[in-house]
Amino acid sequence: MMNSGISIIIPFYNSDEYLEKCIISVLNQTIFNSDCYDENFIQVILIDDGSTDNSSKIAKKYAEKYNFIEYHYQNHQGLNNSYNNGAAFANGKYLSFLNANDNISRDFYEDMYKLAERNCSDLTTSFVCDFNYGKCENSNIYKTAFLHEEHVLTIKKSFDLLYDNLLNNKLIRHSFFKENNLNFCEKNEHQDFSTVFKMQYLANSISMINQPSYFLRIPDKIESNEDIKDKLSIMRAIDEFIKENINDSELQQFNEIKWLKADLMKYIDDLIFLPKKDSKLRLDIIKDFIENYIDLNNIGNLNEIDQQKYNYLLNSEYEKLFDLLRFVNFDLESSNLNTENSSTVVENDVFTNHSVKIDQFIKV
Repeated sequence: MMNSGISIIIPFYNSDEYLEKCIISVLNQTIFNSDCYDENFIQVILIDDGSTDNSSKIAKKYAEKYNFIEYHYQNHQGLNNSYNNGAAFANGKYLSFLNANDNISRDFYEDMYKLAERNCSDLTTSFVCDFNYGKCENSNIYKTAFLHEEHVLTIKKSFDLLYDNLLNNKLIRHSFFKENNLNFCEKNEHQDFSTVFKMQYLANSISMINQPSYFLRIPDKIESNEDIKDKLSIMRAIDEFIKENINDSELQQFNEIKWLKADLMKYIDDLIFLPKKDSKLRLDIIKDFIENYIDLNNIGNLNEIDQQKYNYLLNSEYEKLFDLLRFVNFDLESSNLNTENSSTVVENDVFTNHSVKIDQFIKV
């Protein structure tokens, strides 16, 4: 039987460096002192996905100390399996899937819960901050997702919400989750953001908290080519869902432009940190995806530098692409650019010794 509160599902696998901080950020929530709280209001479900470090010991310690914290062990089956199993144990009116590496603001659950109740929303979401090594900054992606001043929206009203594809910054009405048979694809090791897309599309309304509340830890390592293959398979699932269930050409176009601007562009921009051999394999993977799942006319909606990146990629001119990436990330960033009489002026002469000429990708 469901209670009136929140089930917080925290899967973890070898997360002893951050798990305790995550649990403490839950225990410090203001909702424990709010007028809506009772002893059964919060359920914390810790899913141990076969950890071999000290994570299990940390989780058990808190489960023994607090009667609203549960510890469940399973053999290592992956993140999405852990999400699904955690949801099966949940009895709250709302679900929250919290990443063990991340943190939340003290008023995260109180604000999310009260907003969801006030607006009767199936989905409630909050602004995200990226952090690591003591640095924290508002996510540029979420600046796009939260452009609107309105605080209750739907995907049909604002396609910009597609940029908010994180699961962990959301509060989900449990009955909505069950009625739509939502779950996470266990074939993929990475967070299944195709399920987030389905939630966003099916939700009666999406309430938004436009202030930094969820703190997303940015990993130190560059994603591997296998990681990218997994994520592209999720993007293919989204593409299939749109075509089979929505048939909205404007949404399809917006989603493809979003992929080109954000998701795929990030994989391309990271190339400067990879060995050449790995870089060329990654480009082949991305090129194949674009040729099969993207309307190439949508590249024309990007800025001229990004258009040029994709032109080099699709023409297999990889050396020119690497040259352009170095130019944009190093030479151009180290130059002082300003505008005079509607023209771009470069105060440092970075072009004379560089094989990429500025008139190839910037109109003045």
